[in-house]
Amino acid sequence: MEKTLIKKTSFMRIKRAKKRNSANTLYDMYKSAEDLYRFKDGYSLTQGVFDLINGEDCDWLLDLIVDEQSKLSCDVQNWHLKRIEGENFALLCINEDGEVINQINDISLRFYFDDLFLTVKKKLICLPIESKIYS
Repeated sequence: MEKTLIKKTSFMRIKRAKKRNSANTLYDMYKSAEDLYRFKDGYSLTQGVFDLINGEDCDWLLDLIVDEQSKLSCDVQNWHLKRIEGENFALLCINEDGEVINQINDISLRFYFDDLFLTVKKKLICLPIESKIYS
């Protein structure tokens, strides 16, 4: 009588990280200088940021960023709104050296995207893709 060897195979379940959706992916088409729009406290917005805040109804974010300026002293700031979990977000301000210089946690909001990156250069708020266009 022949013996048949049966191999037991264990299946590993691979957990894949969910791909984050960034608003910047949708608004990455701004590659030349366009109109600037006045905002509050002497700040201006690029066309990309203007379209973003109107298309995604997130002018509250710009209000929050401008309100935080009194605590900051650098001319170039990279802001990152990121989903932590569910409807809980954090807003980080990172300087040119990559250091987090300001952070606001526990922002509860309904926002479709997981991430949004903005740059503040002196008194101009722009998308990162626009930051080299405006000096």
